Amino acid sequence: LLLRSYQEQYLYFLIDEYQDTNGAQNEVIRQLISYWESPNLFIVGDDDQSIYEFQGARLKNLLDIYAQYERDIELVILEENYRSSQIILDASAHLIEKNEKRIVKKLGQQHINKSLKAANAAFAKLDNPPQVTTYPNKWQEEVAILQKLKQAIKE
Repeated sequence: LLLRSYQEQYLYFLIDEYQDTNGAQNEVIRQLISYWESPNLFIVGDDDQSIYEFQGARLKNLLDIYAQYERDIELVILEENYRSSQIILDASAHLIEKNEKRIVKKLGQQHINKSLKAANAAFAKLDNPPQVTTYPNKWQEEVAILQKLKQAIKE
């Protein structure tokens, strides 16, 4: 009775950060949309931003929903980034490509291209490349970070 009530009340569903849904959340969504053969479902998710696996989030949820509704899905890939410079986006892409759990590797037949382009003129051309610095131990790392912060504040 409760399920039918919600299914009658809510005809459209928008789920943001779907890559971070855990089993219980995913099951609630599945139950809510189960009434329709082709539900009015709008999912926003990015497999490259999945960070809550320690809380039960599974990228498999994205793959499963895709497989179930594949014939009805319109896949939209956002290619413009307004937060970062191109050099940061390229460095990030180089690292992310090594991730074996990417959905783009599982949906290869779709020819999904997630090469982001810097679209914010204020950031796009910045050319400060990321730097990797290693320290012998955590204490030395913390001291070095503190010194850099003090210097940045001074400047």
